[in-house]
Amino acid sequence: MASARGATHCDATAKIEPPREAHLLEAALERLTSSVLTGPIGVDVVHIPTWSRYLELTGEPLLRSTYRQEEVQFAAGRADRLSTRLAAKEAVLKVLGTGVRGIGFRDGEIVSEPEGRPTVRLYEAAAARAIELAIESIEISLCHEGEYAIAVAAGQRVRS
Repeated sequence: MASARGATHCDATAKIEPPREAHLLEAALERLTSSVLTGPIGVDVVHIPTWSRYLELTGEPLLRSTYRQEEVQFAAGRADRLSTRLAAKEAVLKVLGTGVRGIGFRDGEIVSEPEGRPTVRLYEAAAARAIELAIESIEISLCHEGEYAIAVAAGQRVRS
């Protein structure tokens, strides 16, 4: 088949390769769904250079409105850690079914246990929404690869 820009060929058997980072998300989803999948799931991806630029431009006010003190201390100024925690907060808000409407970023906190496992603490509006949805806990998986931070969150419903 010819086009105005030159000859092209369409092979119906050609395999389309997913983006390089797709396997990371797939692996995170597999880990979560193998043990949890009794409630809603949220996924989010943050472009680290973009979030880093927002932080540079806005500084301390953006840090204070997005993160709790323990998160800022853990990140120690590293854009990859701040971006990963932002992705986690967004994924958690998706589990709660609200996005950023009605629940602030500071209503959820991403904390690493001593061995490194990330956990979620909910406060105020986020905690109230979790109770409303009968979600007793939220499991998360985080990673950053290249320019992207990825988070997957899965709600665990109270079993009746």
